[in-house]
Amino acid sequence: MYTRQNLALSLVLAISMVGISYGVGGDMGAATEPLTDGSAAYPYLIEDLADFDEFANQTNAAIYWAGGVYTKLTCDPNLTGKPPYTTAVIAPDVNSYFEGVFNGDGHIVRNLTIDTVGANNDYLGLFGKIEGSGARVKNLGIENTNITGGNYSARLGGLCGNNSGTITNCYATGPVTGLWHSSY
Repeated sequence: MYTRQNLALSLVLAISMVGISYGVGGDMGAATEPLTDGSAAYPYLIEDLADFDEFANQTNAAIYWAGGVYTKLTCDPNLTGKPPYTTAVIAPDVNSYFEGVFNGDGHIVRNLTIDTVGANNDYLGLFGKIEGSGARVKNLGIENTNITGGNYSARLGGLCGNNSGTITNCYATGPVTGLWHSSY
C-alpha cells in the first residue's frame, strides 16, 4: 500500500529519470553521452535551450568555439521570450570568432532577434565571425530572424556576419536591417 510519502518519492524518482533520459540542461550532452569530449566521434551536444545558452556564453569560447572542437545540435532551439541580443549570439565581436565544427544536424534555431539599439555593433548574426580553414557550420536552419544593426553597423546576416570558414547546407529567413553609409 502506498503512503503519501512513498507516492511523493516515486514521483521524484520518475521526474529524475525523465531528466536523465532527456539530458540535464547546460551539460552539453554529458548526462546522456558521458564520452562527450568535443571530438569528431563524441561531439558536444546541444540538447536543449540551457545547452544552447552554455554554448553561446562567451566565457566558454575556449572550450566550445576553438579549432578542432565539434558540436552537434540535437534539438530545435526556440528563442521566443528571450530578450533581444545586442550582439551576435556566438563569436560576438571583432576579437572573438568561431573556429570549430558546428553540425546543425538538420535542426532549426527559431526566433533569433538581435537589435543593437543604435549601438552600431558589427558582426551580427547567430555567428558573428566564422574564421579559419577548419571552421565549419553545416546542416543548420535559422528561421524567423530579425537582425537590426545601428546606423554604422557592418557585417550583418541571419546566420553569420562574417565568414572565412565553410558554410554548407544552411539557410536563414527573416529581415536583416542596417543603414549603409558612404564612409565605409
